[in-house]
Amino acid sequence: MNTMRIICDKCHGKARITTRREITPRFTKLYCVCNNAECGHSFVMHLEFAHSLSPSAYPALLRHRSKGSPITT
Repeated sequence: MNTMRIICDKCHGKARITTRREITPRFTKLYCVCNNAECGHSFVMHLEFAHSLSPSAYPALLRHRSKGSPITT
């Protein structure tokens, strides 16, 4: 599993996501806190979908399936 590394912009130490709030399906606010006890910085980061690098296979699958037929992954 790949994980996203969050870095504190004050002390440059590792930070963790404590809460996430999905604003839209393409935009999420990440509430973070620095793991460095001496720093203690808490902050919000934005995670946003920008664009695709390769088209998804799902639109092609949806065009070829009959209505009501489930897509399995």
